[in-house]
Amino acid sequence: MNWGYKLMFGFLAFAAMMITLVVKSFQTDFELVEKEYYKSELAYQDVIDGKKNAAALSSLPLISQRNDSLFLQMPWEFQNSSASGTVWLYCSYAAVNDKKYQIHKVVEGKPQFLQKPAAGNYTAKVVWNNDSIPFYAEQELSIH
Repeated sequence: MNWGYKLMFGFLAFAAMMITLVVKSFQTDFELVEKEYYKSELAYQDVIDGKKNAAALSSLPLISQRNDSLFLQMPWEFQNSSASGTVWLYCSYAAVNDKKYQIHKVVEGKPQFLQKPAAGNYTAKVVWNNDSIPFYAEQELSIH
């Protein structure tokens, strides 16, 4: 085999490899943490302020798993308050498992029931307001 054939087979192998990489890249699913990440980035100061306000509390919100249910326990400072907000269970490897729940008025410190999502590892992001003061807390969860 002369050098011309070797050069032709080298170019064909390179072309085949490049075509394979292009096809695989079109089949890869890229999920963003948030669809409107730019808008979230602009409002990140609220998260910083919320973390600072939450650090001053006696405790942070606690999400616990009992049997087939999840419960959100708010700090005692918010008993019988008009605190409201959201709980976002963020699953880093599958956006279809993400869940958002509304926090309603806290009555006598009773835990609020949350629907249990699919099994997996989550980051619970709790954002709430009380008397126009923002609060923010995160908790790692492993749901089974």
